[in-house]
Amino acid sequence: MSIRAIDWIFRQDIKPSSDKFVLLALADNCNDTGMAYPSIETICRKTNQNRKTVLVALQRLVAKNRIRDTGKRAGATKSIVVYELAFGREREPGNGSSPKNGHAQAVPILREAVPILREAVPNLPREPSGTVRKPDGVAEVADRLGAIFHRKLTTPWSDREIKAFKAILPIDETELLMLERYYRAERGHKDNICRRDLPTLLNNYRGEIDRALAYCERHPLSGRRAVRMVPVTPAQTEEEIRRSQDIAKEAVQKLREQFRKSRECWRGRYG
Repeated sequence: MSIRAIDWIFRQDIKPSSDKFVLLALADNCNDTGMAYPSIETICRKTNQNRKTVLVALQRLVAKNRIRDTGKRAGATKSIVVYELAFGREREPGNGSSPKNGHAQAVPILREAVPILREAVPNLPREPSGTVRKPDGVAEVADRLGAIFHRKLTTPWSDREIKAFKAILPIDETELLMLERYYRAERGHKDNICRRDLPTLLNNYRGEIDRALAYCERHPLSGRRAVRMVPVTPAQTEEEIRRSQDIAKEAVQKLREQFRKSRECWRGRYG
């Protein structure tokens, strides 16, 4: 938790209040550099909001430049978005901006919490000391390919790797998922034929995709069913439309009541 981030949020004019609540949940998982990466489930649990409401709030916060998607991903499956809160950028030297009235300068920095957080979460991305060279615009895909060979997020790419990477663009999401599954399952076996490094994989990408496809066909995931077309439902009658509207109104009222309770809980926690 970053006290500076919470102090910064309290001084921001953010509407609707549900967005501010989501931002506070991010600050509760934020370090003093402004980096936060709680899962969507964690934010939903802390704010008592549903998943759709949280995702919409995050999109609005990104659009308003309150937070920024760093392009990095955390967690065991590298699926959790790493956000940077805007207060971290405001405090960078030489950018010509500073917190209003200097309130943040009076807030103590909990530096002793940072090593504890890093020890508790081994996959926490570290900010590089210099600029990390990676392919432009597709940093997430590049990080996922590097993660196959346990490459750190801060490891720069060579010119040869960037050139080979751009040659295989665009990369299909389904093919990349199959490749990740294939390497995760086969690299631990003796006498496997997986590539040993990232440049070799990039230069033989299509062949590796063919191998991954063959592996996934031989080892289908259990419990998966074939996709079936959903028949088109006939148009609703006026009575059915009114009934659906009543159900939607009741659901909205329940959400408002949940948010009211969560806001009271939040006020009791933060004063």
